[in-house]
Amino acid sequence: MNYYELLGISIDANDIEIKENYRKLVIKYHPDRNSNDSTSEEMFRRIREAYETLSDKNKRIQYDKTLNKQINKKTKVELNTEYDYFSKNPNDIKKQFENFFKFNK
Repeated sequence: MNYYELLGISIDANDIEIKENYRKLVIKYHPDRNSNDSTSEEMFRRIREAYETLSDKNKRIQYDKTLNKQINKKTKVELNTEYDYFSKNPNDIKKQFENFFKFNK
């Protein structure tokens, strides 16, 4: 889960939205309110870390760059298909078109 999802905000959230959601979550997961729950303590730490990163402009820019790289890497893996849509053989265009759009005969 990335920091935006953790705080329940969109990637283009402003400072006020970040702070509001952070405060709500900190209250919900604060160790004093959940003394016997280790998962709440872990969530509290992760929420605090997310806020510290996203509330600082420089850290947020760096985080966004890292996040984009991860998303691009994941997308490249998902887009890796068994077909070569740009084959140099012009006779395969119909087959490639059908495979790309998954036409059923």
